[in-house]
Amino acid sequence: MEVRERRKRPSNPARPSHTRRTFVRILEGRARFLFSILVVLGFRLLTAAVVYYSAQNYFQFFSTPWVDRLNVPANYQPSWVLLFYGWDSEWYLGIAQNWYARTNSYNFFPAYPVLTRLVSIALFNNYLLAGFIASFPFGLVAAPLFQRFAENFMDRGNALAVTLLFSLFPFVSLFSSVAYAEPLFLTSSLAALELDMRGRSLSSWLMAAVATLTKSYGLLIVLPLVLNHYRRREFRKQLALAAIPIGALVGWMAYLKLATGDWLAFVAAHYAGWAPWENFDTVKYVQSVLTLNYSGLATGFITKAIMAFSLIFIVMSLAAQGLPRSLRAYCIVGCFAILLGQIQGFLRYFPFLIFPVWLTFRIRTPLLWPILLFFYFIVSVMIWFSFVLSGFTYQGWVG
Repeated sequence: MEVRERRKRPSNPARPSHTRRTFVRILEGRARFLFSILVVLGFRLLTAAVVYYSAQNYFQFFSTPWVDRLNVPANYQPSWVLLFYGWDSEWYLGIAQNWYARTNSYNFFPAYPVLTRLVSIALFNNYLLAGFIASFPFGLVAAPLFQRFAENFMDRGNALAVTLLFSLFPFVSLFSSVAYAEPLFLTSSLAALELDMRGRSLSSWLMAAVATLTKSYGLLIVLPLVLNHYRRREFRKQLALAAIPIGALVGWMAYLKLATGDWLAFVAAHYAGWAPWENFDTVKYVQSVLTLNYSGLATGFITKAIMAFSLIFIVMSLAAQGLPRSLRAYCIVGCFAILLGQIQGFLRYFPFLIFPVWLTFRIRTPLLWPILLFFYFIVSVMIWFSFVLSGFTYQGWVG
């Protein structure tokens, strides 16, 4: 009798864990965008809560040194809104309330104050709450926008990781939350690039116009758009649309000419109100960078900023080599824009202006995430404390 040889059944490969299967399902659907929003929202609210309750327990009530300068009514409620106001928030709020009545206020572009003014109408002139509503949601929307933009260059898993790496970065997290123009600038810039990749040219150029009217360097977003259309050999068709953001800037400059007699009043306001405080000489700085001789240029934190920025500029320029040419050009020109501008605050401008560089980063060891998030959280709490409760200690963070 023949005995049939029993076939061995192949052993079943180890099935992925329930958590892993759930995460894969999230990445396959639109819920992946909701996931990034919830993580970013949770991180920022937790940071804000720690700052708020720590300050409240220490002072027995919550207040900030900016209450008087913001003309906050006594016993203003909700008091937590004050967490999102400090430093330049005072200028943006003043423009929203009284337009450009203060000397040197033309240093700030009009898009965010105008939006704050429009929101305040619906809130019965509650400008403090309006300023928060006109900024904080845009900082959240920027996360899925960055994620969608990143998916053009990598798989969805890496895109989500890079999005969290960028959005939770302490300076990005802070200035994407507070009453500043950065959230609106970042969202409009990302929207301009993403819409361009989808072939929606008109919407893309309109978003570029919003970015142009939000920050003094906002027009730089036109550069990658122009280079993309040139690469696709459709630049001539886009000339009329490219005039939208350029026309927006020219229109604002024409208004400045009528209001102040100076086409470049925002440049004059910057150097009149901020440059003396920075003790910064652009020409001398460029000479110092080229000769690597910083003696006599500046003292204290300005020198630290110069040295730190020079190093980061080299690293970021090398990292940008992994990007498409249009984004690489945008990042390098953006670096020079900061280099020739407000060097003392580059940690605030740097992550926003050259955000495409973040696409080159990867975290290949999952065990690094808990360490990174812990570090992000501690530093975020410290700089938020510094932002609302004391002088903004750039020299410590830059050094």
